Amino acid sequence: MRTKEDEKFIKYFKIVQKKAEKNGFVFFLDFGECNDIPFNDMIIDELFGWKIPVGKAKEFEKVFIYRKNTSEWDKYCSWVIPKINKDNLVINFE
Repeated sequence: MRTKEDEKFIKYFKIVQKKAEKNGFVFFLDFGECNDIPFNDMIIDELFGWKIPVGKAKEFEKVFIYRKNTSEWDKYCSWVIPKINKDNLVINFE
């Protein structure tokens, strides 16, 4: 993340990262929709960013941190869509 975030959001973001990592990716957050939905002591939201393969993450991180042009990485753009299903949080990347 490029910005300082609330502890409840960070708790949610860690779950997003674990899901990405489980599938061989690192998720780099660009922005959220600011829906700020409270759920199990977290704040969840739809997020937009880049789902980068682990092997390319360090290369992308340099572009990301210094806010360089990311257009060559457009094929990795992704939305994180959270869904609450019977008191369970389901994270989907689209």
